[in-house]
Amino acid sequence: ARRIRFWIPCIDMTDATLFEDDKDAFGFGCRVVWWRRENMVATKRSNRAAKSNADKVAAGNRAMVVHCQKPPAVSYSTGRQVAPWVDFLDRLCPSGETDHMSTRNLFDLAGKVVLVTGSTTGLGKSMAFAMGRAGAKVAMNYANNDARAAKAFAEFRGEGLEGALYKASVIDEAQINQMIGDIERDLGGVDVVIINATCDQPHFPIEEYSVEFFQSMLDFFLVSPFLLTRAVLPHMKEQKWGRIINIGSEVVARAVPNFVPYVAAKSGQNGFTRSMSQELAPWNITVNMISPGWIPVERHVEEVVTDGPGYRVLIPLDRWGIPEDVSGTAIYLSSEASSFVTGQNIHVNGGMTTQGC
Repeated sequence: ARRIRFWIPCIDMTDATLFEDDKDAFGFGCRVVWWRRENMVATKRSNRAAKSNADKVAAGNRAMVVHCQKPPAVSYSTGRQVAPWVDFLDRLCPSGETDHMSTRNLFDLAGKVVLVTGSTTGLGKSMAFAMGRAGAKVAMNYANNDARAAKAFAEFRGEGLEGALYKASVIDEAQINQMIGDIERDLGGVDVVIINATCDQPHFPIEEYSVEFFQSMLDFFLVSPFLLTRAVLPHMKEQKWGRIINIGSEVVARAVPNFVPYVAAKSGQNGFTRSMSQELAPWNITVNMISPGWIPVERHVEEVVTDGPGYRVLIPLDRWGIPEDVSGTAIYLSSEASSFVTGQNIHVNGGMTTQGC
């Protein structure tokens, strides 16, 4: 079965409103199909309104509106008789003018430029490698430890993956803007940004944290996402496609004590994700968050020995998470497979938290 992108049947006032709101999504020379069904629950007035909105969307967007009383024989509930339906659309949209998508390329990132911040170690490194293996050109980023960064990028290139390495602090506006400009020059405009970079996260009672440390949490998890998002938006808005992925944490849902600055900042980052998802939806830009549980990486070597057993026994799926668990979710949210998913916070923690309906 094939899926036609940017094809929306407009059959009632609700969908007519959808046409009006999403008209910018039709700027790619696509065809628009509209019909009126005799047995639909709608008045003549709503049918006229739907037709009017469909015509309005089509105007100036090289789109075609087809009016018919009944669609070709096809069952939306069972998916049967798909062939006649595809043939019908193929007659409307000549070969080469439709985007037929199969499950084989839903997760393909070929032609995309992906920036992963803090990506020369830990989860960031795993995500950068995964993006490259999925076909993307990857901008790997780091702020310090040149030797480690060079080693990680050499491993990346050793796999035959395409990308470049950029040193920049993600809490410095000038360095962020310089990095985005360099990426655009070297690889192209950023299509996907994964906001992952972090700093030390010590556990203390609230009285033992300094104002300076609290501010550093806000800088990394609120100011940095703001600066990075603002820097990549011009390209994403121009092409009417983009993916912004914030890396959060389960600690917000679990209300972990003696960790207030980090928990508060990550909670704010979740709010940023939710609000931006609504603001950017008209440009076909999705904004989501991945909230991992405790997934041991290089910096957790000592903690796993001392604190690991107590956490491990709580995991419902009865195993430690691994970096690839997060990378798989990042691939999903970066790809066409998640094109109708935005404003979501996906917890990757083996069931340690469950979110409300």
